[in-house]
Amino acid sequence: MPPPASPPLPLRRLVPDQPLAAAARLYRCDPFASASSSSDDESLLAAELFPGAGAPTLLSVARGLAAEPSPSVPSVLCFLRCLPRDASPHLFPHLVAALSRSPRPLLALRLFLSPLHPAAVTHHSFNSTLLRFPLPPHLLPAFFSYSLRRFPRLSPTLLSFNLLLKCVCSSLVPRDPRLYLEIALRVLHEIMPAWKLVPDKFTYSTVVSALADAGRVDDAVALVHEMVADGIVAAEAFNPLLGAMLRAGDVKGAAKLFGYMQLKGCAPTAASYNVLVHGLLVCGRAGAAIGLMTRMEREGVMPGLMTYGAVVDGLVRCGRVKDAWKVAEEMGMNGLAPNEFVYSSLITGFCKSGEIDWAVKV
Repeated sequence: MPPPASPPLPLRRLVPDQPLAAAARLYRCDPFASASSSSDDESLLAAELFPGAGAPTLLSVARGLAAEPSPSVPSVLCFLRCLPRDASPHLFPHLVAALSRSPRPLLALRLFLSPLHPAAVTHHSFNSTLLRFPLPPHLLPAFFSYSLRRFPRLSPTLLSFNLLLKCVCSSLVPRDPRLYLEIALRVLHEIMPAWKLVPDKFTYSTVVSALADAGRVDDAVALVHEMVADGIVAAEAFNPLLGAMLRAGDVKGAAKLFGYMQLKGCAPTAASYNVLVHGLLVCGRAGAAIGLMTRMEREGVMPGLMTYGAVVDGLVRCGRVKDAWKVAEEMGMNGLAPNEFVYSSLITGFCKSGEIDWAVKV
């Protein structure tokens, strides 16, 4: 007879415990028992695979489960229960990913917090949980700190903190962005150094972008200078700050930052030029935007569809529809076919200016 199903474990009642002791109790009292069911899916994971299967075979099965569009919960749980005690910890991030996309995603969180296997608690499975589990962003700092208290042997990596910052900074849309910004800055300046971790370009670009989006341009500039002082130059950090300056109408400040960026050895990317072109057009500096696009070509960075589309739309908004038409023709000569956005901008511009014949020609 199957073992009696135990009720789901309420997460708020979990208390910090040694992971090996917790795992030993969970072998006797399975928190996943209520999620299991007899199913034909379990036949896919035949018992003959265990324990004779080697690590590569088990890893292939785990990857296969994670790659399914909607993984079967019984298959994943059957695989978990059949694993040998010396199973590789590299299996469990894939199983967390599989459960997070299953019809019962909460099981991904339970797998990490109440592991069936002592090898499941690693920084790999922790990062997978941060990345995959659909936890509300404002709860992630609490989950992060709780996980470190619950599993004292768990050591977060730089990727762990970058994932945390990415999730925290993506929640700046809610009501009080200062709360999230303070958390992000505290993680960067206090918590990461305590773990002897050095920020990289992804760390800085995430926080700089959040500050720029929140309108704290001066703080973003200060953090960019801090980044450069640490020997890191990344266009991903400069680009959002350039956009924020131009949205605020500070064309001179953006030009100075663009020069400083190149002085420090950071080559502008196509995205950098796109941000500048779009910002100049928003500021009504259409001529400067076209000149920048010419410079872009001269420096070997070919304008893409997004750049041409932004220039055409900006020129139309400035009332220079004929110039926008010339840019669209140049676009075709460079092997880029104008898309619906470009055509609709031109047609709208010609119609508003009363040049119906030109609109028909488009």
